[in-house]
Amino acid sequence: MFHKNNNLYWTCEWCGRSCRPPGVSQKDTEQWLKDNHPEWLPHLFKIVEDYENCIWPGFLVSSGSCKAIALPQGFTLTTAHLDHNPGNCEAGNLKALCSVCHLKLDRDDWNRTRKVRRMKLWEQYGCRLSCAYC
Repeated sequence: MFHKNNNLYWTCEWCGRSCRPPGVSQKDTEQWLKDNHPEWLPHLFKIVEDYENCIWPGFLVSSGSCKAIALPQGFTLTTAHLDHNPGNCEAGNLKALCSVCHLKLDRDDWNRTRKVRRMKLWEQYGCRLSCAYC
């Protein structure tokens, strides 16, 4: 969002996360954070256990080691419509949110409207589709 002097601050209005300005690619996010916002560098990575297959198919056993996966998309600034209506572009309805906060904002609305989306698919295709979008 814009400050009084129209300087754009590339930070999330909810959590304060610094986000990549135009010209910084996802590939360059780590270096950009090191140079400009080292306090946010730990938030770039997700630590996951490194799994290997065990004797029984379908079961995973931890190999005891961990690895860090970079998630640069979390440092993308987005425009969120607080009422979930893209047609309502009034200043009071818009917030500059990082993609993490934007997803949290939209999660409840997505779950609330899930039944309506499923019914529309039922009417359109005549059967229930089992997909992540229903």
